[in-house]
Amino acid sequence: MPPSPDPLNPLLDHATPAQARAITHVDGPLLVLAGAGSGKTRVITRRVANLVRHGIAPESILAVTFTNKAAREMKERIAALLEEPGLHGDRVWVNTFHAFCARLLRREIERLDYPRAFTIYDESDRLSLITNVMKELKIDTDVLAPSAASAVISRAKNDSIGPRDYEREADGTFAQMIARVYVRYEHSMKTSGALDFDDLLLKALELLREHPDVRRRWCARFDYVLIDEYQDTNRIQYRLVHFLAGEHKNLCVTGDPDQAIYSWRGADVDNILSFERDFEGAEVILLEQNFRSLANILRAADGVIAHNVKRKPKRLVTDAEDGDPIALITVPDEFEEARTAVRLVREHSAAGGPLRECAVFYRTNALSRSLERAFLEAGIPYDVVGTVAFYDRKEIKDLLAYLRVVVNPDDDLSLVRILNVPARGIGARTLEHLRAFADTTGQRLRAVVSQAGRRDTSVPGLGPRQRSALRRFDGFLVELEDRRHRPVGEFIEQLVEDIEYLDYLDQKGDPRADERKENVLELIASAREFEGRAGHDDSLVAFLEDVALVSQVDLFADEEDRVSLMTIHNAKGLEFDLVVLAGFEDGLLPHARSLDAGGDDAIEEERRLCYVAITRAKKRLAILHAMFRNWGGVPGSPRTPSRFVDEIPDEVLERHAAVSQRRYDRPTSDWTHDEVDWTTASDEPDAWEADPPVRTADPPTLESGQLVRHEIFGIGRVVRIEGAGPGRKVRIRFTTAGERLLVLEYANLTVVN
Repeated sequence: MPPSPDPLNPLLDHATPAQARAITHVDGPLLVLAGAGSGKTRVITRRVANLVRHGIAPESILAVTFTNKAAREMKERIAALLEEPGLHGDRVWVNTFHAFCARLLRREIERLDYPRAFTIYDESDRLSLITNVMKELKIDTDVLAPSAASAVISRAKNDSIGPRDYEREADGTFAQMIARVYVRYEHSMKTSGALDFDDLLLKALELLREHPDVRRRWCARFDYVLIDEYQDTNRIQYRLVHFLAGEHKNLCVTGDPDQAIYSWRGADVDNILSFERDFEGAEVILLEQNFRSLANILRAADGVIAHNVKRKPKRLVTDAEDGDPIALITVPDEFEEARTAVRLVREHSAAGGPLRECAVFYRTNALSRSLERAFLEAGIPYDVVGTVAFYDRKEIKDLLAYLRVVVNPDDDLSLVRILNVPARGIGARTLEHLRAFADTTGQRLRAVVSQAGRRDTSVPGLGPRQRSALRRFDGFLVELEDRRHRPVGEFIEQLVEDIEYLDYLDQKGDPRADERKENVLELIASAREFEGRAGHDDSLVAFLEDVALVSQVDLFADEEDRVSLMTIHNAKGLEFDLVVLAGFEDGLLPHARSLDAGGDDAIEEERRLCYVAITRAKKRLAILHAMFRNWGGVPGSPRTPSRFVDEIPDEVLERHAAVSQRRYDRPTSDWTHDEVDWTTASDEPDAWEADPPVRTADPPTLESGQLVRHEIFGIGRVVRIEGAGPGRKVRIRFTTAGERLLVLEYANLTVVN
């Protein structure tokens, strides 16, 4: 056991007593309950540095977090704390769960009969493959949406339920359809040498569970394990952690049950709540000192979260001043809500605050439309965080598909993507012939392409022109394979030149061609940047892995002076001087699903989501709720303020109403941004009227029992039609959203055959 830490330890500079206890703890299980803004990253990095300074080999320490951004920040801080020669802070393993599992699998996955150069499919790749599988199985995508199948399969994997197990337990038509998709999907993944995000965890667990020698090797590698954001771990991550730390029990987990907001993707808050039961004798340290927010913001957050039962009691404290009260602003509708958000940002900017320190949060992406429009018309630059990410853009995925085929020729999904991009005379009919021959002979598509290009080809249905095009394409892929060991930036730059990709973008007549070309150049720049930080492994495989593991938070560009619009889920881990929380209404926050059938656990998670939103604010917080909102097919639907309003202490609230100088009886495009006055909540809002809604042309004729699709609520079955004439309503029982009564001519329903 290393010696006791020096009380004059420089790592304890400016640390609170609770932080100091966590930093200097060495052996045995440790639970650090870290409230929002309590310096958690500082504690983790200094704890690692303290272990190394007291004789622990850095390569025997594993620190795991949830985003690449957090992992990079940790690595940089640890390196800065261990700059002296001989300490080797760069040897500490600092990874996300997925990156750690990918690293393990690159070394061991051949034991599971996968290639080491396996491809990692992202969410859009998985959706494409599932769509293809459903076509093969002749499953109507109007009955089962590929995105719904993808979500169910992902949840099954996170619960360690394989395709055959799911198939055995499938009860009902819907589950049986998904079971067929799941089985075929997994078969396609295996033959393509590909893993999806969930597989990275699942296959790593399988290796540790089924192969004792692998388990012994990797468990012996680490003497100390630290897990950040432990409240966000799912069942598989929980079991991985127990394997890695089960022998020595030198496990430190940090997290906050009050910020557990990811149950929809399998996270289980019980993992952190049961830590003391799982690891007998665990020390528990509470970090309650907040260094981020002013006092009124913290009082609001504490007032809300105190109503949860499933938590570890704690409260946030600060030495900071009270600051402004929380502004609770009532607005007539979503358009005035957006105008109010613009006004708040303008006030912040006029006082000298940068736009990048402003954010507007909402519970669901559907609320972003009116906000985007308002900021666009106001001429205020903004970013919608969580929309199409850089690596999901078509031009980027085209080029990355070439790299994937080079490192993994079995990756049919990527090969099909590049077969005729840019156009080279290999059309859909040719692809049909290639696939049919591959299915008949049991070959991979890459081998068939090579075979089809030969003059003596036995692939039927191909003419001389198609064979010639395939021969040239095959030859080009061979050239790429020959130069795969070049620096990745140089490889991509030469690839772009060889296939004349920038000219291809111009020739397509795409109005966004210039933007797409800039993205291609940015990809080359990002590849060169990767070379500079990748160390000894700057291969195409490593680059593709790095790209595949990028998250939305990693792509958040806080250096650009723009307002950020985002869902609360995407805001986790971020902070802003000004936060505007829109849509603070029952049915939005808490969401309708939690109100309809979610039970107490669902409401508690919605309350945690509210807590996360509040604690992102450093200086000012404004909460907006509308009296009416065009929502879910109900025009001018009356809204009720969120039940969480009553949980915010009155003494930190200041109630306002944003009153428009116009009546809501003209087209919404007429409004300008200087029409809002601020009054107290005592002003009469009763005269407010909702904007006239837009009717759906020719609403469908419906009958009881018919299946329909709604753009927000999804698939549902008609219960009955109520009334007659223009005001006719339809009552629908939706699969996920419960029973709803909608005005037919505004509901925009489509019939599902």
